[in-house]
Amino acid sequence: MGFGRIPARIDLTDEEIDSYITDKLVPAYAETDAITAEMFKDAWFADMTILPEKVVGTAGSTIENLWVSEGEMYGTGSQDLDTMMQNMIDKSNEAIAEEGAAQ
Repeated sequence: MGFGRIPARIDLTDEEIDSYITDKLVPAYAETDAITAEMFKDAWFADMTILPEKVVGTAGSTIENLWVSEGEMYGTGSQDLDTMMQNMIDKSNEAIAEEGAAQ
């Protein structure tokens, strides 16, 4: 265990979990990342709201189509990668805003 390998055991006591985080993980990451035991615990055990990954509605369709149209221009050399990505961001944000305004 340790060094990024999270134990998958479900039979650990709270004391064993605290010991693992404090004694194994924190020393390994403290020097380079300054991650505290509380940060590990918050990341692993805090209540979280899981949001869907897929954008739904008309904005989702528009964004999916952008991958084709903008990607084609990048693939054929009509535009560079930075331009493609900026167009994707701008047009995606516009589609999301339009859909939000329509609701």
